[in-house]
Amino acid sequence: MRVFLSLGSNLGDRRANIASALALLRRAGRVEKISPLYETEPMYLAGQPRFYNAAAQLETRLSPEDLLASTAGVEKELKRRRTRPNGPRTMDIDILFYGNGIIGSPDLAVPHPGLAERAFVLFPLADIAPDFIHPVLGKSVLSLKRSCPGAAGVRRLPERYAEALDWLYALKPSSRKNYGPAAEKKMLRALGDPQEDYPCAHVAGSNGKTSTSMLLARALTASGYRTGLYISPHVSDPRERISVDGEKIGRGEFFRLFRKVSSFGAELSFFEFLTAMAFLHFSRKNAEIAVIEAGLGGRLDATSVMTPAAAVITGVSMEHSDLLGGDLTRIARHKAGIIKKGTVAVVNAGGPALAAVSRRAKALGVPLFRVARQAACRGVSGYQAENLETAAEAARVLSRRGFCVTRRALERAAAGFAPPGRFEERRVRGRTVVFDGAHNPAALERFFSALLVRYPGRRVLCVAGVMRDKDARGLAGIFGANCGLVILTRPSSYRAAEPETLAAYLSPQTARIIKDPARAFKTALESAGPGDILAVCGSFYLISDIKAHLAGRKASFPREMIV
Repeated sequence: MRVFLSLGSNLGDRRANIASALALLRRAGRVEKISPLYETEPMYLAGQPRFYNAAAQLETRLSPEDLLASTAGVEKELKRRRTRPNGPRTMDIDILFYGNGIIGSPDLAVPHPGLAERAFVLFPLADIAPDFIHPVLGKSVLSLKRSCPGAAGVRRLPERYAEALDWLYALKPSSRKNYGPAAEKKMLRALGDPQEDYPCAHVAGSNGKTSTSMLLARALTASGYRTGLYISPHVSDPRERISVDGEKIGRGEFFRLFRKVSSFGAELSFFEFLTAMAFLHFSRKNAEIAVIEAGLGGRLDATSVMTPAAAVITGVSMEHSDLLGGDLTRIARHKAGIIKKGTVAVVNAGGPALAAVSRRAKALGVPLFRVARQAACRGVSGYQAENLETAAEAARVLSRRGFCVTRRALERAAAGFAPPGRFEERRVRGRTVVFDGAHNPAALERFFSALLVRYPGRRVLCVAGVMRDKDARGLAGIFGANCGLVILTRPSSYRAAEPETLAAYLSPQTARIIKDPARAFKTALESAGPGDILAVCGSFYLISDIKAHLAGRKASFPREMIV
């Protein structure tokens, strides 16, 4: 007999629960078709987790009563439980149709009553039996689906990498009231706390933290350690954020991790989601150590979920003052939050920031080491020398935890080091273009200082775009002091500032406004002479826009900043 079943789960690992149920149902007959999974809003009892739902076609010799007993047995084996009526459950299996039969008994009603109003049943069922006719209503499953209310609460789960990216990019950003690692800790606990499977070096700071993280990871890999690296933001591809021994995560593995993390139904932001994926990836790859870059601040960042072997704090400057505080001391306190009892700390800061970090380390009895001002090793440009010095000091203190990183390994890490969007030089249509994500005054000053050393006496043109939360006056002053022409544009991020914000602090002779990034870049190229230098800076989002334009595609951005 051909029967159709509905399966639903909204407790624990929803995907695994449904897969286990389908495997157990093979005792009742031959599973001939399985629908894709859908995520749906709960029909009753608002506030509980969303469901994963699927439909299956089964060929069975069991009677309706025996099939009902078999499905109940599967639910029991999967420890079906409800903490309250209509509440969350590990598994729910319903018999939708038993052939074309109509059954009405105290224990079983087939066709399932209320099916026509249940979008969470009809959407997956229509994928495997669109033309099946409801024996009572006389309508096809597809027609019932089309007229069913509640379709807005149903979405088909991604079945390939590109669809997973669309899903991730649609996630809502974290809210200010939820700023903290609680959601991340809960998610990682459900995954078995993979971040505890290997030691970590945790890196926070206002500027240089990505490059420092990359250099430290490269040095550890060159020393023979299997090393995970998690950084943000990405420039062209979100897979840039997660790598092991310099190899970014593959699309297939990225998708498998996405399915695993999404299966638990946690309400995560894009950054929180990828953070969980990274920790799990490093565990699966048997990493011996991982270098983890904090996203925003430190103490309340989603990455602050472990006691690191080493806590590394790069330079501290004014940034995100609405969240971190209005002065260097308060910002530094947030950064210093990555220092935990039992770790070793490194700091590359002075003044009030150093004082704040020192107080935190002293209160916890943590040894604190300052970065020495010296040439760390050969093979790195002046622009990255300070980051390499910080990475070298971090490598040195990791020796206290049994990791041996030689000077030769640091030199190998520095050789050819050219991270995307960090003083990245390219030739475009015969012109020299330098991409840099500097987005606060301290970083922008450093960028232009390095640019003038690298290209002395050259005229500089700039395509600039920034985010709304940046110091527009401070940035504009630096652009105006260093550039013969500044073309102001609007990166295609939801957080981007209007170019008029910067233009208000620049002279009309220096600044032009072209809101479309691709047009702004084209105009800048046409305006640049053979000996001129074209800088693209102010935001990694702007760099992503321009690079996507050069590659003939359109950039897409996640909504990961706290609002």
